[in-house]
Amino acid sequence: MIIGLVTTSENVKRNSGVGRLEEQAGEMPVPKGIPFYDTSAKPCFLGHYWLKGEPEPLARNVACLDYSVAKEGKLVAYRWQGESVLTKENFTHAISRG
Repeated sequence: MIIGLVTTSENVKRNSGVGRLEEQAGEMPVPKGIPFYDTSAKPCFLGHYWLKGEPEPLARNVACLDYSVAKEGKLVAYRWQGESVLTKENFTHAISRG
C-alpha cells in the first residue's frame, strides 16, 4: 500500500540533493485516491529517501531515518520513548567517515 505524505516545498528543498524535480514535487498536488497517514496514527519511521541536512520529523508523527550514510551522509537513529509527537531533539546521528 502506498501512503501519501504531504510535505512542504521548503522541506523538500532543504532535505533533498537531487535538484529541481524535488522542488517541483513539493508543489504538486497529491493524486486522488492515495491514502494519507493520519496525524493521529502511531509514529511511523521510514527510510530509502536519502535526505540531507539535519534530521527532523517530516510530520508530527513521521520520521525518515535515511540521511545518505552510504554517500558520506549521516547514520541516523531516533530515541523513541512512546511519544505520539516526534521531536527534533530525539534524533541522534553519526557522520560517515567514507
